[in-house]
Amino acid sequence: MQCAICHSKQIPGAQICDTCGLPVALDPAFENQYFSRLSAIAPPQFIKKIRSAPYLAKERRMITAILFAIDNDEAFNQVVPENERILILNKALDRFAKHIFSYEGTIAKIWQNSVLAFFGAPISHEDDALRAVHAALAILQEIQDVQKEIQTTYGIPLQVKTVLNTGPIVISNIKSNLRFEFQSLENTLESLTAALCTPLPSFEVILLENAYRFTKTYIEFEKLEDHYCENIDATLSLWRLIRISDRFINGQRKPATKETGFTGRKRELNALIKLSETVMAGLGRIGLVLGDPGIGKSRLIMEWKNKLRISHQSDQIRWIEVQGLVFGRDLGYHLLKS
Repeated sequence: MQCAICHSKQIPGAQICDTCGLPVALDPAFENQYFSRLSAIAPPQFIKKIRSAPYLAKERRMITAILFAIDNDEAFNQVVPENERILILNKALDRFAKHIFSYEGTIAKIWQNSVLAFFGAPISHEDDALRAVHAALAILQEIQDVQKEIQTTYGIPLQVKTVLNTGPIVISNIKSNLRFEFQSLENTLESLTAALCTPLPSFEVILLENAYRFTKTYIEFEKLEDHYCENIDATLSLWRLIRISDRFINGQRKPATKETGFTGRKRELNALIKLSETVMAGLGRIGLVLGDPGIGKSRLIMEWKNKLRISHQSDQIRWIEVQGLVFGRDLGYHLLKS
């Protein structure tokens, strides 16, 4: 088996090329057909957001990826006739996609026995890692319902493994059927496929180290045994989700705190301090802080306020803070009305 792009040899069943980081396509015709189905069932507002998102060819994005894989696919294929198997899997994928879309994630790739979903590309949010966890839990519930139906009809359970990881990828422009090309960076996706080769429990949400770091504030985990993967020459740290903490019931992300390290950004901080001095002198000013989700905008604002507090200037400034919701981007003056 070879990668169609770089022609490097791949192990049987490989999903991501461990040389170039591009996905290994097993059935392009099936993928095109299903992605066309996706564009038909996706919510119109979600499609509008995707197609209006700013894209650049070969743009680097930080994403959280979920990989669902049928662990006992050989036994499943032997028992269930092919035409019925395709119908079952298509209906199941449609049900899974609705949960992914509800958290504004996208399905990135479909193989014969697995599905890859992204949160953070093409649409990005500050809490994409947490959205991925919520979606994974909802989909596992759907899988258990599907499994009961399959076991009742065919007498065979459907064993599914679920793994999450956070890391960088390169994404290209999206096509009309919601399909897009992507490339894994820093073993973001290779680590997922490597984790599937370890003895993971079925019907559990398993997180790799990076995904764990981005969500540990809101979620309770159990540390699993580490596994060394020869293909990527790395040790995989694995965590099993126990439950989502009560601290996140209200759906609000945790605000930045002093525990969050502040490194660099001296130029930006000095610019904000100078702006506040100008305002205290009686001149109106507007400052706009832009950056990718999770890059540290809230932490920068907090450091700015701390600096003014230390210099005893904060009492001269009135601070008004509001938080916007994702849907608020379509509402005029949403923040001001809040």
